[in-house]
Amino acid sequence: MKYYMAPLEEVTEAIYRNAYHAFFFPMDKYFAPFISAKPNKGRLFNYREKRNILPENNQNLNLVPQILTNQSEDFLRTVKGLMEYGYKEVNLNLGCPSRPVVNGGRGSGFLEKKEELKQFLDEIFEKCP
Repeated sequence: MKYYMAPLEEVTEAIYRNAYHAFFFPMDKYFAPFISAKPNKGRLFNYREKRNILPENNQNLNLVPQILTNQSEDFLRTVKGLMEYGYKEVNLNLGCPSRPVVNGGRGSGFLEKKEELKQFLDEIFEKCP
């Protein structure tokens, strides 16, 4: 059986994951709280997101960064940035039920837009390494 730690924003960040891994039952995978992929405004990750995913802050952990977006270009750009940190796996957040996220058509709000979601998935599967 495999054990995964689901992300909980502002709780399961790097410090928590490292402490849990060191003192309790280590998980097989840890999923990072979502990175909100937005149109590029000079930086790819904000300070908090970067601190949370930096490999040196997650040593000896199998961390999977999670991306929250409904734009394939933003997803692909974020994946490229994560690959530069050595990540080979990402997770697409399609479950967040937070009202602002849903109202923006992201997270679980993206699920109701079947055609847009299909187009999004087709594009990222075609272009994502």
